[in-house]
This record gives sequence, structure tokens and C-alpha cells, in this order.
Amino acid sequence: VKFVEKALMALKELWKAKDKASTEERLRPYLELRWVRTDLEKELKEFSQYVYHYVARVYIDADELDKAVEYAEKACKMAVEFGDVYYEVSSCGLPPRLKAVAVKDYTPKSCDPLVEEFEKVWQRASQDVEELGAEILATALGNYVVALASASRYDEVEKVLKEWGWVLELHPDASALTYGVLSLFDDRLLGKAERHLPEQIRANLPNLVSEDAVKASAEVTSSFVNLFLLVLVGLAYCKRGKEWGFKLATAAARVGSQQFKGGIRGRLFGELAEALESATVDNAPEDIRVSKCETDKVLGAACKLYYYHI
Repeated sequence: VKFVEKALMALKELWKAKDKASTEERLRPYLELRWVRTDLEKELKEFSQYVYHYVARVYIDADELDKAVEYAEKACKMAVEFGDVYYEVSSCGLPPRLKAVAVKDYTPKSCDPLVEEFEKVWQRASQDVEELGAEILATALGNYVVALASASRYDEVEKVLKEWGWVLELHPDASALTYGVLSLFDDRLLGKAERHLPEQIRANLPNLVSEDAVKASAEVTSSFVNLFLLVLVGLAYCKRGKEWGFKLATAAARVGSQQFKGGIRGRLFGELAEALESATVDNAPEDIRVSKCETDKVLGAACKLYYYHI
């Protein structure tokens, strides 16, 4: 974070220099030599969106989300003005994700106002599929369908996935976590999430019901995605009435809060663990316990962790 202000100051000086009548003419030979566009203002817009985008990411890692949103929105504005689809989709997908993560008392309905933003990003991406890489396409689609599911627009989720579901298959992490979150709303999608877990883990799921058992699995603890996916799969099994699924999800979330302690990932895992633990009632009948794995607080904490990563 300490270098962010220096980067922003340097960028500000570049824009000041651009406004001097002689600057572009003086730089033209250099720009042409470097095979760079000689439209200096357009060049600066591209560079600015790049700087703002990564300044936003620095603030994300520092868990300063208000500042992260501020610079993510600046990056989006510059990307739209620059007019390149790659920059538009990558930069404009970040502000709604951060807004979702920044909501203090997030519930699935908190995403309602963000659906339009995610939809706009996905529509832009779907217009130029061939211009975009697998990760950015799958991320844009995943963000959109999870927002739709959070807003209880399940028919639209089904329709979008029927036409565009193949996009998620282009990127395993996006596929795993998107289907993992969607399975919390529709457990028929559990299989599409669970297949991304290592085979040894899938075969041993009912036994991973304690923190020690989860920590003992290097295949899980070595990967943020596998650890979070384990939480989601556990919750989906809980939704199906398996009490061990609830215990699995709680144990994996608590391990995540410890493993990533001191950063935003650890905090978000901690919020999910606390949501699960507060939903547990000692000696509660199984049907009550199962229903508590689907509380707004639990679903909201899971969605926040999803939007942090995807």
C-alpha cells in the first residue's frame, strides 16, 4: 500500500504533461519507435485504467474495500473510454464484486441492485467471445449467474447456463466455485461442483467433519479453491439432509480462517465460520439443523467469499 500514492502521483504528473502543447510532439518519435499509438491521450487512458485496476487490487488485499471500490470504478471508466473489450470486462466486473464483498450484513437479496451491473459486464463479454480469454469469460458469466440466483431468478439462471454453460468449462476454478455456490440454491447442481474435488477427497467427504481431519488433507489445505469448494459441497449435502455436510462445512471454514489469518480471505472465511457456528443449536433435531445451513447469513457469507475470488 505504501507505494500506491507514489504510483498515483506519477500518473497524475503524466496527465499534466499531456496537457502541455509540446509534449505529444516531443514524444511522437519515441512512441513510433516503440510501436505505440501516437494518440497520447488514448495511450494514457489505457495506462490509467491499468494503474487504477491494480491500485484497487492492492487495496483489496489490504482489506480497504471503500478505496478499492473507488479505484475499481475509475478503472472501469477509463476502460470504457479506451474502448477495448478486454479492459472493459476485466475492469468493469470488479466494482460490483467489491460492492458485494463490502456489504456489512450481506444477504442474498443484497445482490439485487448489483444484478444489472453484472448483466452489463456479461453482455459486453458475450458480444466479443473470441476476443477474450477463458478466465475472464468464465468469471463474467459466473458473477452474473450467481447474482441471478441470489436474486431468486432461477429460471434465468437455467436459461443462461443452457446457452452459455460451456463457458464455465473453460476455467476449472470458476466452474468449481460457481457451481458450488449455485448448488446452495439448487442442489441438483452439486455434482457439477463436486467433480472438481480431488478423487481421494470426494471418497472421504463424510469423514472430514473436524478441523484436524481437514488439516490432515494436504490436497485441500494447499489450495484456496479446494478449501472453499469443500465448504460449499458440505453445505449442499447439508441442504440434502446430511448432518455431516454441516460439520464438514463448518470445519473447513474454520480452517480457512486460520490458514489465511491476517488477510481479507481469512476474515471472510471467519465470517462464514461464525455464520455456521451461530446457526448450530446444541441437541437440535436434524431437520432444524439442516434448515440452518441455508440461512441468509450463511448464504451471504458464502457469496461474499465467492465474489472476492471469482
